[in-house]
Amino acid sequence: DQGQRYISGRILVSLAAEQSTQTLSIAFSPPFAGQPEVDFECEGPGDGVSVHLIHSTPAGMRLGLRRTSSSGGIDFPLQWYAAEVELSEVPGPSASAGALP
Repeated sequence: DQGQRYISGRILVSLAAEQSTQTLSIAFSPPFAGQPEVDFECEGPGDGVSVHLIHSTPAGMRLGLRRTSSSGGIDFPLQWYAAEVELSEVPGPSASAGALP
């Protein structure tokens, strides 16, 4: 969207033959003003790897990778995205449970 800050990148991930998990840390520089929306996807031989978000902050995110099948060592690209969230999309204090109209 127009006026929203957006960062993306691509990381080459390597898993050794006996390696079934890995953790990746990705920094956002400079950090976002608030919590960004993040997304990621594996490409190519990374189809046999599941990726999940462990933690995300305005300064970066941590991803967990787990191999779903045992095979030899693999190298594959991981594409990631982070975008600023518009203030209108962030729930305010009035959205909390028990708030009066």
